[in-house]
Amino acid sequence: MQRFVELFDWIITDKSVRGSKKDDNGMWVSQSPKPIYFTPSTRIIEVEGGDSYLIKKENSCKALGLDKKSEKWLNDLPFPKK
Repeated sequence: MQRFVELFDWIITDKSVRGSKKDDNGMWVSQSPKPIYFTPSTRIIEVEGGDSYLIKKENSCKALGLDKKSEKWLNDLPFPKK
């Protein structure tokens, strides 16, 4: 069973995943290892080192169109290897 952390107000780039966790008093995951895989059906992104994050569309950061930029990066990532 894969474990993941749900992120809120998240932003994805080719270099990292950023966002806040539930009940963390606004503290952000400000840097992560590079994102390597994304599964669109589950909305789970995996980063180098094995950590995984659930990133629902409705929880994305919409300021300055960051949601659209983040979705572009997600769509460029490959599916996980089986």
